[in-house]
Amino acid sequence: MKIVWDEKGVALFTAMTLIMLISGMSLFILQNAATEKMIAAHVKREAVGLALAESGVEQVLYWMAQPAQSPDQDFFSKRVCYKGDSDFLSKTAFPSDLGGGGGGTLRVHYKEKHPDGRCTVEVATVGGKGIRVDIGPPPLPKMVAPIIGPNASGDTESQPQVIWCEGPCLIDSPSPPNHKAMSNIKSFIRRYGRTFTVSSNNCLEEFGVVEEDTDCRSFKQLFSVSPGEWEQKEYDLAYIDSLESLPFIIDSASYKGYFYFTGDVLVKGSDEGDLALHLGMNIHVKRPSETFGITFSETLDNISLDGLLYTAKKMILNNTFKAYGALYAGEGFEGNLSALHVWYNRAFALAAYEGVVPMIRVPGTWEVIEAM
Repeated sequence: MKIVWDEKGVALFTAMTLIMLISGMSLFILQNAATEKMIAAHVKREAVGLALAESGVEQVLYWMAQPAQSPDQDFFSKRVCYKGDSDFLSKTAFPSDLGGGGGGTLRVHYKEKHPDGRCTVEVATVGGKGIRVDIGPPPLPKMVAPIIGPNASGDTESQPQVIWCEGPCLIDSPSPPNHKAMSNIKSFIRRYGRTFTVSSNNCLEEFGVVEEDTDCRSFKQLFSVSPGEWEQKEYDLAYIDSLESLPFIIDSASYKGYFYFTGDVLVKGSDEGDLALHLGMNIHVKRPSETFGITFSETLDNISLDGLLYTAKKMILNNTFKAYGALYAGEGFEGNLSALHVWYNRAFALAAYEGVVPMIRVPGTWEVIEAM
């Protein structure tokens, strides 16, 4: 018996099979696209929620720097958290959710086992996403006395130092700062200030800045301040890696800022008769009286430094050097200490440096949390 295939039937079967395959593939593609869309929407919500929570942390950092702009000036003016401090909790001062409506919960509080001064910031959005971040003071050290380091004499009767303190003025003699402390300072200044290395001819080369055909730039050229610039000039913040064995030279001039060195520093200063030529900087400061907490105003003239000189090594003093602030030398002072005049800036005892952010994020503390 001979079987004859109907060509029309075969064509119909083939066509139906192809239609089913194409339909199945189309449904798969549509379903996959819908799933991808849902995933994308979820990722977007996650990203928006975390970004909004991040904005809450930045808001807290701004309030710490500008307490007068915060919703709780008494709390944020402390710029630190200590055990026993009341929390700051807000559901209204938080930025509104992207796309309109909502907001979130923002809480700043002290956490057990925290180092002194560190705060925990918890931010949760109405969408249920949030983050927890610790913030704390910058790694810049506290200056508990005007002159800090081995061989820094505390006998103010025999030296022409004028030192203002809240109580007895102590001269501290600490161990040299360890590598980690200096590394933390360097990382902070790299973000908020300027970092340099010292060349063999005592020139400063700025990290991350490539300048061709640039003449040698000395410390004086980069940081000295003229009398007309004094009031408007912001405080410099600089970290200087001295890789050479010779001391880094700070020429006679007036400076305004906080300067951190890794090597020996030679501070030239000025001969007493040349003060008017080299210095001539006047600053107006307030100091408390010894009794009753009365504040006196006084103008200091011929100031060489408004700020801080800090070195992990030695500081060598040549001639007269007048400073409002503090000096730190991890391995001690040499030279003419009798010609050193220091008016102590008491704010440094709390590591409160004018023009420097008071609180920063603590590295390694960022974590996702659920809504509070």
